[in-house]
Amino acid sequence: MKKNKNILLYLILPSFLYINGIGGMGGELFAQKRNAIWCFGDSARIDFNNPNLPIVFSSGMDGRGSCPSIADSNGNLILYANFNGNYDTKVWNSQHSPLANSNIMVGNVSYQGMVILPMPANDSLYYVFTTYLGDGLYSHLVDMFHNSGQGNVVQKNIAITAQEIGDCLTAVKHGNGRDWWLIYKRSSTSPPYNFNRFYRQLITPAGIQPVDSVDFNDARDAGLQKIIWYPDNTKFMLVNPGGYMKEFSFDRCSGAFDTLRTIYEEQPGNFNRFFWDGCYSPDGNLLYVVTLLFSGAASQYLLQYNLSDVDPSQTVDTLADYPFPPYAMGGLKRGADNKIYFSNGYISPATVSSYPYADSMRNPINMNLCVVNSPDSVGITCNYQPFSFYLGGKRTYSALPDNPIYDLGPIIGSICDSLTIGIPVHSKGKRVNAFPNPFYDKLKFDLPENDRFYLNVRDAIGQTVYEKVIRQKEEIDLSFLKQGFYFVLLSTDKNLYQSKIIKQ
Repeated sequence: MKKNKNILLYLILPSFLYINGIGGMGGELFAQKRNAIWCFGDSARIDFNNPNLPIVFSSGMDGRGSCPSIADSNGNLILYANFNGNYDTKVWNSQHSPLANSNIMVGNVSYQGMVILPMPANDSLYYVFTTYLGDGLYSHLVDMFHNSGQGNVVQKNIAITAQEIGDCLTAVKHGNGRDWWLIYKRSSTSPPYNFNRFYRQLITPAGIQPVDSVDFNDARDAGLQKIIWYPDNTKFMLVNPGGYMKEFSFDRCSGAFDTLRTIYEEQPGNFNRFFWDGCYSPDGNLLYVVTLLFSGAASQYLLQYNLSDVDPSQTVDTLADYPFPPYAMGGLKRGADNKIYFSNGYISPATVSSYPYADSMRNPINMNLCVVNSPDSVGITCNYQPFSFYLGGKRTYSALPDNPIYDLGPIIGSICDSLTIGIPVHSKGKRVNAFPNPFYDKLKFDLPENDRFYLNVRDAIGQTVYEKVIRQKEEIDLSFLKQGFYFVLLSTDKNLYQSKIIKQ
């Protein structure tokens, strides 16, 4: 893949561009309070605010598919959502009531087809992104300041693309620790099938930016495929029903994808594996994968791949196998306690609908989660315990919340971590005022010394949009900039100054 020339230029900029922030290995090096509440299945809710003692409560939902949730920085539930059986999206507040104006929101049954994202640099607005299989991707906007903090859907059913989208909608924090990358895959029911196309869109304080795409041309564009993130979000594994398993790198600053390693190429026919979902171990060395039924198979399997091995496909361990019916193997998700939780839905062996569950459909399968208690350990020592986490009388289907890492910080020392708004930027940089701010065309900086300054202005994705040597009281014409936030650094041989400006 080609490298962005701008990225290479940044690497030779002065050392004052390297600034402080929160970073490290995924969510494991800092509190995951915004991801502390899981709502899923038939009214199930788990509170991980005390990772050593997860507590079970109730929720308002009853859904078998996608079910994102988000809490505030103190771990208090704000918002959650799910698809229900009549191809409608439901959005719930912390009182477990549907939000005002949340009726008739587009979305239908999928298992990685919905994402909740806080709008960057805003403490009340939230995007809810939903897929409608066969009919594209949609955005909805929630304002949680409405209705005395109980929320209101202020905008809904905004079509982002009419392209058919696969069951793998996901999001990752930009390297600046503020913005978001929205990532999804192409799905096609008509030829050509084999683009293996990734879409990406940047979400900034200015809104949803235009879509971009990358083709790898090595696998089918299928409805059922999953993106499984490595703990620090620098790479992911892509799996699909054709038995494809490939690891890709992801650059949180530029949004660039690249191939890292292939575990399995896609099968052209005579399928003997059908990958459904997965989860990395906390240390990233092991991959847990669920398979569904494939031709000639009597069971579904929970597998463990040791990624430290030269060829993990030759050393794979089978941790569990369950027949269908009555088992419907489903989602895998790492909890705040660094255990991996595994959901199984119940399918009645009789010709009776199992969604929604009848009141009488209560059994160990759907009233418990399975748990991998030591997921960094190989083989039997991972301590897989089937149906061991009791949901307090609530029930699960085949999905767990597929939340992004909301608390992931900027990449320390990178070219883009200084873009964060509301997070400390540079420990040695002095704040300087720009006026007027916001501005329309020209502005000045209130610089305290009579000297020449190197001026560097960067946009929301880290690209330098203007640079010049200026004097203390010089008026700068930036009328050519688009509306939005920009980050400014002004440096001399002795001092560094910084500012944030808004172009109207």
